[in-house]
Amino acid sequence: VQNIVSVFDNKLERIKDFNFKSDSKKSISVFGYKNISSGKQLFTVWFDGEIPNNTFETQNVEFVIENGDFRKPVWVDLFSGYIYKIPKSNWNVNGTTYKFKVPVYDSPVVITDLSLIKK
Repeated sequence: VQNIVSVFDNKLERIKDFNFKSDSKKSISVFGYKNISSGKQLFTVWFDGEIPNNTFETQNVEFVIENGDFRKPVWVDLFSGYIYKIPKSNWNVNGTTYKFKVPVYDSPVVITDLSLIKK
């Protein structure tokens, strides 16, 4: 629970029509949120088409997010609580369109701006 509350609080609101594209070959769930005051965003993603297992095997998936706002993007594994900086080679921005290539597995992960993580 601590890992989840370090990211999700009452300062976030769900983006109802969160637009994204993905090159995933598997079924995935993706939900977008934004900080009410700063406008910084995060999105959660996980493979949802199979029963979760204990292999922790990830696959890199490319996401295109339009109207994004990520200055210092990080990848947060909600299962372990680990936070990883997304290498510049795995993301780019053109205006407000962001492209990320990040690992995904059958447990929720978060792609967010570092400023939204409580330390």
